[in-house]
Amino acid sequence: MTTLSPNRPCSAGVWPRAGTLHYLALDSIARVVERLAGSTDLRERQLLLQRLTRLEALIYWQLFHLGKSSRQDLAIQGDRLLRLLLLRLAHLRIFGDYGVLGECRDILSALQRFLQAWTMVIPDLADYTVDFERLWSGQ
Repeated sequence: MTTLSPNRPCSAGVWPRAGTLHYLALDSIARVVERLAGSTDLRERQLLLQRLTRLEALIYWQLFHLGKSSRQDLAIQGDRLLRLLLLRLAHLRIFGDYGVLGECRDILSALQRFLQAWTMVIPDLADYTVDFERLWSGQ
């Protein structure tokens, strides 16, 4: 497992328990945020924002459709971090304010550290997987 320092920026591919919906969605969001930060092409940014919209929907699904005990185990801090991330992504999408990408990176980094600490406490998150290729194609 990769150990992250509090000052290390979030990077895609280092999320614990890869393969679960939770971590795949967050890993994908981290990748899209990094690509958005480096992109100047308007068309590419529009495509990346569409991907973010789909990933936001996955996080909302997770927040509201996991069992009650899972939500309780996730704890208030993790729930708030996820909701803050969704809020910042919505702000980016609605207002086109790419200045929030730095905040998104910070939130993703905090989520990464939080979820690493909770990896052993949330065994039922492994039950939720998703085929991202199918998701991207809109099927």
